[in-house]
Amino acid sequence: MNRFSDIDCSFKELKPVYGYRSQKLVTIEKALELIQSRIDELPYFIKIAKKYCHYPSEHGLTHDESASIYIYTMEWGEQTLYRVLNQTLRNENRHLLKVWFPYLKLFDTALNKIPTVKETVWRGIPEDIGKGFHENDTIIWWSISSCSSKVNVIKGFLGNEKNSTTFLIEALNGKKVSGYTAHESEDEIILRMGTEFRVKSNALDHPNGSYLVHLIEINDDNNHTKLALSVNQIQLSTITTNQISSTDILQHIFYDAVCFVLQTSDEKNITLAKAKGIWATSQLNQQKLNRAFEDYRNVILFLSVTKSERFQGIARLSCQSRHTNEKVVWIFQEGKKDVSNVFHIDWIPCEPLRFCNIEHLLNSLNENKPVTMSSDGQEIELDCAKALCRLFRSDLNIDIMPIVTKAISHNDNMKADKHKTNTCDQNSVLRIECRNEALAEADESNDIQLKQEESESTYDTDSIASESVADDLNDTILLRKNAIFISGLPSTMPKQLLFDTLYDEFCTVGRIKIDKQTKKPSIFLLKSKRNNAQLSGNAVITFENGKAVAEAIKKYNQMRVTSLNNARIGVKQSEMKPHALRQRQLELVLPLSNLERNQEKSENTDDTDSIAGESVVDESVAGDLNNAVLLRKNAIFISGLPSTMIEQLLFDTLWDEFSTVGSIKIDKQTKKPSISVLKSKRNNAQLSIFAEITFENGEAVAEAIKKYNQMRVTSLNNARLGVKRSEMKPGASRQRQLELVLPLSSEHL
Repeated sequence: MNRFSDIDCSFKELKPVYGYRSQKLVTIEKALELIQSRIDELPYFIKIAKKYCHYPSEHGLTHDESASIYIYTMEWGEQTLYRVLNQTLRNENRHLLKVWFPYLKLFDTALNKIPTVKETVWRGIPEDIGKGFHENDTIIWWSISSCSSKVNVIKGFLGNEKNSTTFLIEALNGKKVSGYTAHESEDEIILRMGTEFRVKSNALDHPNGSYLVHLIEINDDNNHTKLALSVNQIQLSTITTNQISSTDILQHIFYDAVCFVLQTSDEKNITLAKAKGIWATSQLNQQKLNRAFEDYRNVILFLSVTKSERFQGIARLSCQSRHTNEKVVWIFQEGKKDVSNVFHIDWIPCEPLRFCNIEHLLNSLNENKPVTMSSDGQEIELDCAKALCRLFRSDLNIDIMPIVTKAISHNDNMKADKHKTNTCDQNSVLRIECRNEALAEADESNDIQLKQEESESTYDTDSIASESVADDLNDTILLRKNAIFISGLPSTMPKQLLFDTLYDEFCTVGRIKIDKQTKKPSIFLLKSKRNNAQLSGNAVITFENGKAVAEAIKKYNQMRVTSLNNARIGVKQSEMKPHALRQRQLELVLPLSNLERNQEKSENTDDTDSIAGESVVDESVAGDLNNAVLLRKNAIFISGLPSTMIEQLLFDTLWDEFSTVGSIKIDKQTKKPSISVLKSKRNNAQLSIFAEITFENGEAVAEAIKKYNQMRVTSLNNARLGVKRSEMKPGASRQRQLELVLPLSSEHL
């Protein structure tokens, strides 16, 4: 395999990559810093690239920009940079590309400075994939495409391979990099990632089993010209009909879209939002909208004032939340508040719409309730959102053209990566935000708690699970509530500096709980077992809520953190040590005397790393079951299932879907997969929307959550599932604790 034959043959439909464009230009060493763990000896190859790259450049490339092209064309085996990069560019999980953003920015900037060429170029692959290309098919190569203007170069790589495919490409935006590569004689021309092509004619097949495929690059400029004409037609249609129900507008505004209801407590916020094109909301909603902006081309917002009985308008999110230096006063339920992070929005021209006109519209993402009953931050199913949009009348005071143009072209003067900077100034802003957003988040937390209680109530009483789901502590893991365990920290860092750095880093994912004793953030640095005067490199942080735990693991686990001496840290949910768990079970069943309790603390101190701080073992970390969550081992809890599905069909479908992430445990009694479908609390003859699945190992649990949580599953009637680790029922767990600590006599049995 070489870069001229590194071709994607899967015809996948992937999401375009935009976020790298907002990155700051850095040195090539810094740009590839996060990749070093994936490519052996990468610093050595960077030095080679900087030594032999074409510099000074007649095209104005910097030393690092020229080196970024040179290292891309270097060959040194399976871990060659272009192979690892292109594999990631073709991966469906686009989040994996974030670590490549700094390099892609540097590489793309270098290509921009090199003249564009329009000529016929060649590629080839030693496989007979040509029969998959048909006249007028449109294809996209998501990876970077290396081509040559000399067909003999491609023939040289293919050799005498019979079953091969050669591509003749009419390139319109090629970048002639031959003077900047490690192999100048190859006359290389690069086509950027995401280049789109039209197949000119059916593949020409040769008697020896090889194919010739003729491709024509689709020019973005031509597309934009056509789309501009479409925009003009849209505007004329809008003015003529005086309606926002144009099919063309819906096509562009709702293409690859997700829709939400956002509420505000005061009409003055609407006036401010229209004047400045901004919106302020809770931290919870910020996280939700930022994530949506990464995953979708268009994020559409239906905006309403609480208790106004109307939608005040529609807007399109134009960027992720950003810090603003301008003083913005936003009115929350608790009063006026200065906000530092706001979203920029584009208002779609429409007049307010009364709820009485839309009560017939039901939102399937909110239990088929009327869309008028949406809470702040509620997602709206797309067809429902389109129907809602059609009922608005246009406001001719707002020009629709810029908004539709943005929806079409999706220019990324936006998409600032949420991991982009870790400066002290931003951390200070985030600390203030963590405090100031507390009251604004109260409404959401009430709704979440209500839904959670409803879910848990149903789950506790509706089980049709077999004995494989019985509440046995031998099949459970005890996790500290809302706490994470961090490993790999620099043990030589001064204690106070490490404490402050952890606070600055981890308050970006959620509010850190304040310890009742120390009155400081609940950040506990663990001391070395061998040397009590030295830190161990481990720590425990407790947050206010569980969502921050998931976000912390997602953001930091196995990542290098610059502020922590570039240490690669491990982040997981904090587990309670087994001996501490068993001792606490005994204390809860038969309260210990003071002497026994002191002995227990002494034993815990001997067996575990001590905690840097005033107390050796603080109660927030010592393993209190009141602050712990008991999880079923290797089990997931699924919500949102279609309750009208036939039970056996649902069982089989769950088996088919979730066996793709790992082996499902076989129940010892039924001899069937451990899939427990839960019945309705109100009607035992009807299924609920919940189920539980137990796997053979914990890796499958993590993979199931990653693959299916908050995703629509076609085989399950396109239902959007909730997938999380399965928790034990509180009442049953206490009974099992008593049984395990004090085994019942045969009489009781």
